[in-house]
Amino acid sequence: MLKRILVATDGSELAQNALRQACLLAKTQGCEIRALYVNVDPLLSFPLLGVVYFQREQMLQAAAEQALNLRKAALHIFDDFGIRGDVQILDLQERGKRVADIIREVAKRWDASVVVMGSHGLQGMQRLMLGSVAEHYLRITDRPVLIIKS
Repeated sequence: MLKRILVATDGSELAQNALRQACLLAKTQGCEIRALYVNVDPLLSFPLLGVVYFQREQMLQAAAEQALNLRKAALHIFDDFGIRGDVQILDLQERGKRVADIIREVAKRWDASVVVMGSHGLQGMQRLMLGSVAEHYLRITDRPVLIIKS
């Protein structure tokens, strides 16, 4: 029996669908649910961006607004399903650390029974260029994972 469902989200429609599927599971299992959003500082991933883009404060403000909108959307989805859930938003501020590493740490600390996430199922050059949080997480986790495909 599941006790805690952690849903990794990035605010995309695919991630929202994964959250909806996780809500159905949480409702039928009567377990806790938490949505997790990892806010990535773009200057960590693309340090040269700071050289050509001087509007750092505007970038950070936009990221904060996106996180707030994501929180509202997740809470709305919880309400739609008539369940109580919470939203955790963390900032990735350490160079060399990846989103999947943060998800693993939170899942362990919260003792999640399962982690739910969406995956676009990209292949070839798209996968090489964009990477995959879901794929990386699958490689490093010791917990059950439910992948919702597009």
